[in-house]
Amino acid sequence: MFDPKNELTISVMQPSTAKTANWNSSVIDVQQYQGTCAVIMNAGAKTAGDTADTTLDARLYGSAESNGANAVILNNNFAQVTTANSYQVIQHDPRSTGLRYLKAVAIIDGTNSPSFPVSMTFIGQKKLQ
Repeated sequence: MFDPKNELTISVMQPSTAKTANWNSSVIDVQQYQGTCAVIMNAGAKTAGDTADTTLDARLYGSAESNGANAVILNNNFAQVTTANSYQVIQHDPRSTGLRYLKAVAIIDGTNSPSFPVSMTFIGQKKLQ
């Protein structure tokens, strides 16, 4: 029987906080996981900025380097967040890219100091030792 509490690892990639500028999440080493992993983005509606043009765009990047440098865009984009709350899950299979490290990059755009409350969480099943 599957036991999520003991068989899955949950890691915070981006703590829940109000973001007012572009940001990179922490880097996750996916080599130690088996099969498909998931990244959850929980973003609230914008709390500042003009309604007409304020956006939050986030996507996953893969890298061969532990600091996430020289990362390449994976074809895993979250849907753009504007004026409504957004809870999204993206699945990623590390075997599909061969890149050991995973991070998220977000771009906040708009006028009058846009701000979004946002968090990101990684969930994966570690390989059996």
